[in-house]
Amino acid sequence: MSKSWIIPVVYVGRHLEAEGIDSVSNDDHLGASLLVRHLVECGHKLVAHIDGGRGAGARRRREGFQVAMHAHGLEPQVIPGGYTLDGGRTGARWCI
Repeated sequence: MSKSWIIPVVYVGRHLEAEGIDSVSNDDHLGASLLVRHLVECGHKLVAHIDGGRGAGARRRREGFQVAMHAHGLEPQVIPGGYTLDGGRTGARWCI
């Protein structure tokens, strides 16, 4: 007689649609929107987003940034970057 093992699994970082596997993730779209709102409330009008390329959550952060900027009547500036330290450093050079 063999035993069946059930191993609980939780995937962290992305939402999964897989049955039987729970997932935990943050709301990148909302986070970017809240950041834009905060910067606008502080009086900033020129705000740039260094893009995370194809990294986890990058598309949702970029979209949240763009939607929030438009909602505040501002033009979103998306700078090419990458989901690495070097990608961020390269993007930051565009802003100088």
